[in-house]
Amino acid sequence: LAKLLSRKGVSGVKLDEAWQLAQSYGVRESEFVGQLVSLYGTYLYACLRSPTTKTAELSDLLTLQRTFQLGFDAVGDAIFDVSGRFYSEQRAYFESDEPHEAKQKLDKLVFLADRALSEDPSEEGFRYERTRISKKFGLSDKDWAERVERVAAPFYKELLASVSKDPSAVSARDLAAVGDQLGLSESTRVKMKMDELRKAVSSALEASGTKFTASQLEKLRGMCESLAVSEEKYRQIVETAVAPSYAATVNDAFSVLESSETDESAQLLGKLAVRQQELDLTTPGASKLEIGAAQQRANSLVSGAITSIRSQNTREAAEQLTRLCTFADRLVAFIKASGKAGAASEDAELVKTYFGSIASATSAAERNQLYRVFLLESLDGRKVDPAKEGVLARLRTVLGVSEADSAASYEEVAGPIYRGRLLELVGAGVSDFPASKGAELKQLEEELGLPESVTLRMRADAYKARLAEKAGDGKIPSEADDVVFEAMRSFLALDAATVEKVHVDVCSGAHLKSVQEVMGGSGIILDEYREGLEKLQARLRIPDAVAEEIYLGEARRKLKEMGGKAVTDMLDAMQKEADSKKGDDAAKVAQEARAGITAESTKLVDFARQADLLAAMPDGKEIAKVNLRGLIDPRSLKELYRQYLVECFQGQGESSERLFAQSDALAQVLGLEAAEVRSIQTDLGSLIYRNYISKVLNERTLNDDDRDFLASIQQALGMDAALCDRLLVDMKKMRVSTMVEQMFDGSKVSADEVLHVRETSERFGLELGVDLQLPQSRLVRMLRCEMEEAIEKGEVPPEDTSKLSELQEAYQLPEAVVAKELEACIERRCAGHLLQAASALRRNQPDAVLEEVDLLLRFNSLMPFKVKSSAVQPNELQDILMRYQSNILKDGPASDVAKARMNVLRTALGLEEPAEAAQQA
Repeated sequence: LAKLLSRKGVSGVKLDEAWQLAQSYGVRESEFVGQLVSLYGTYLYACLRSPTTKTAELSDLLTLQRTFQLGFDAVGDAIFDVSGRFYSEQRAYFESDEPHEAKQKLDKLVFLADRALSEDPSEEGFRYERTRISKKFGLSDKDWAERVERVAAPFYKELLASVSKDPSAVSARDLAAVGDQLGLSESTRVKMKMDELRKAVSSALEASGTKFTASQLEKLRGMCESLAVSEEKYRQIVETAVAPSYAATVNDAFSVLESSETDESAQLLGKLAVRQQELDLTTPGASKLEIGAAQQRANSLVSGAITSIRSQNTREAAEQLTRLCTFADRLVAFIKASGKAGAASEDAELVKTYFGSIASATSAAERNQLYRVFLLESLDGRKVDPAKEGVLARLRTVLGVSEADSAASYEEVAGPIYRGRLLELVGAGVSDFPASKGAELKQLEEELGLPESVTLRMRADAYKARLAEKAGDGKIPSEADDVVFEAMRSFLALDAATVEKVHVDVCSGAHLKSVQEVMGGSGIILDEYREGLEKLQARLRIPDAVAEEIYLGEARRKLKEMGGKAVTDMLDAMQKEADSKKGDDAAKVAQEARAGITAESTKLVDFARQADLLAAMPDGKEIAKVNLRGLIDPRSLKELYRQYLVECFQGQGESSERLFAQSDALAQVLGLEAAEVRSIQTDLGSLIYRNYISKVLNERTLNDDDRDFLASIQQALGMDAALCDRLLVDMKKMRVSTMVEQMFDGSKVSADEVLHVRETSERFGLELGVDLQLPQSRLVRMLRCEMEEAIEKGEVPPEDTSKLSELQEAYQLPEAVVAKELEACIERRCAGHLLQAASALRRNQPDAVLEEVDLLLRFNSLMPFKVKSSAVQPNELQDILMRYQSNILKDGPASDVAKARMNVLRTALGLEEPAEAAQQA
């Protein structure tokens, strides 16, 4: 078969022909398939004799697969076997860092294997075969892909070179098919195609002297079509390649544009248009390069100006800035003439586009310094040279200097001239301000070209300086001074807002000092002082809002002083109260200590009212204009309010009512929020509720007087009704729970105690199991106590057991649980009473015997049964019965009730009727 393939070629042998040859040798079909796979592996291994990869080898392998219809699992096994053999033979070279052709052969093996296995339509099968071959050589997925492309790239590059020679030689479809067959990734193909196109563009420019011929452009367009390169990508390559050539032409044109004495715009535009066409540049591409050239030239001029300033050569810096502005003006006209700017483009927009890089290449401080230097050089005496006004405006636009920075520069350069003359006209000692001097000042402003905002600030500063002489540092100007200031304000043409600001800055100290003086130590301002303070405010021209702020600020300072003392007294009182509990006169010391809390708190409220710090709201409530929040620890403020409320409740009659009446005002002065006030009131009210209810319930139930008192607490503290109801229920639960714990903590639980607990719970409207959540074991034990007591007292006769039903309902226990407990109770008590009766019999105590029998019958009659008692002898049982029977018959024949009880006793003792015994005998 190998000779046949060698003679006719791999593609010349068909599967039928190979099968006929196998049959002539007597080869079975199963052996035939194995030999085909072996032959495939032999061919693959033979390919590895040379490190050079040939496309024919890959073609033959794929032909063998298809001709012999080899399955992909068989192909994978063959390649894996060849890989193992190859690895064993070449392993030493793979582990070495030295270059060797074995590593090139490995690349070839990976490439052929990848291409052969890629024919498998199952992606999972392809990954499986690739993974097990990769593991053999320790290759990652990335290593595998790199080796495949390393082998495939030269073939693809050779094909791209043929496209470069003749674009029509290979179509885009054929090129894509070859790339797929070689296993090249899309990113690698795109990069190789772009490199080939870039190389072709560079070669064309070199061949024709830095320009494209028509035939070259046609060939390049053909390449783009064959390579499937988009117009955008093509333009990027062309613009990058021709940028140096076009930039050189643009720079030459801009040099002429900047320095020429005549207008040569038309010639320069023509040259650029021709050059743009020669280099196959689009208008946007050409504009981009022109912008870059303009920015480079502008940055060079700016950099030179900065260097000149650093060397203190301001005249040379001004010349370079003049050149910059000249270039900017001519460039704007040039761009507009070219038609690239658009009809609607403003000059400022064009300047920003073509000179915007100045802002990124320099700092704001450097640009402002350049502007100031040029402005200084432009001054001719006291005004800007008219010939340079337009240049100055253009420079501000080119440098990107803001209006605020421009004004600041004007002030820095021309300001000293204006300020000096201004102080001569309105400085210290000047009291006459004629109109002629005002006109002179106005003319100076126009000559210097200072913005109105700058001159207004300087005029205000001059006025402020004169005002500070008379009203600064808390001084109060005289009425004569007021006349001078009025004339000065008119002369300086100061508006009301500016005057108000100056007076607030200068005169606030004087007003504050006056407020402090009239407020005095008490903080209370009398009406006559208040009137004088208002007049002074008008003279000082302090606005009402500012005067109010000053007044409230001082009031707040006074409030802080008083609040601090109140908190200190409260803490001292609380400490003294704690210490006094150890002494004999505790109550007296505590009362004296706590008296200061209400006194200081009342002072705070009184001061707030008298100082008009509390404003009445439409709903009748008061709100504090200033408070202590933020001045004193909020925890101390809340505790002060809480202690004040405690004192309110400890007061009597009118005193208590008066303290309560100002509690809301105190909360406002302290700066407590509504939620904080409610929280304090609720906590304190809850504490009073609990203490009072607990005390009453320990002695008795609540009466109407108690409910009235609790209602007054609720109303005084604004407590929620539902909360008060919960507190009452909780305290009732606590009282009953305490009774239950005390009862069970004792050595024995009595029926009287149980009855008291149950009746108390019922009186409180509570259910022991539901509301108090007593465990069933305790409920059963309590039931047992009451049940035994009732039966023992004869309250549960056999004909009326309603008492037991009442107890079951009271304890809310299941009927089965009650029945079980009743049965156990009867058995236990019957056995006990029988044993006690026998014991009394032995002691010869007949009355005691009858008492125990009577108790036994009360329990046994509810559920008659024979009582088990191994400790009682039969003759003793008979004797007990006889004694009870004799006691019944001593007064005559037995009644029906007595007979029934006798029958019950016989059942309990296990003794039969005499007649029945005789009949049995």
